[in-house]
Amino acid sequence: MHRFPAKIPTAVLLTALSVVFNAEPAMAEWTNSEFVDEITNDKVVLTCQTSSNKLDFAFPYEGGSIGKICIKKSKTDGLEIFLRITKGQILCSSYFTCALQARFDDKPPIRLSGSGTESLRTDMMFLNPAARIANELRRSKVFKIGVTFFQSGTQVLEFDTSTYKALP
Repeated sequence: MHRFPAKIPTAVLLTALSVVFNAEPAMAEWTNSEFVDEITNDKVVLTCQTSSNKLDFAFPYEGGSIGKICIKKSKTDGLEIFLRITKGQILCSSYFTCALQARFDDKPPIRLSGSGTESLRTDMMFLNPAARIANELRRSKVFKIGVTFFQSGTQVLEFDTSTYKALP
């Protein structure tokens, strides 16, 4: 089970995520952020990419939801990858993993697993195995992932990964 935020004060992490999540980068650009975990004094590095498509949900989430994929690295938690959406509810609990299908470029689809956050947020989910996903992101130009949403079924988020660089 993933903890989120993990030993990083909620206000600090949510402020960093807010800056990254609300940024409007050019489609292929990744938004980078660094901050210090106040408990461990470790540096935390975060890079995020906005989806190139919008999700379409019915009431009360209509109007299009945007996704973000974020890669977080810290000494304490290692490498973690998560998805976050602006509206809607991801159906993936912190108690059980959920099966996902994803695709890098034109390669055959692969199975990944997802897990919810310890705080039971429904707008986020962690992706596993993080190291494999990060390696594939580095080598690909497009990443597509099917995610199941409350009362909306499985929809695909697409990300332009052509400019992704591994975190230090």
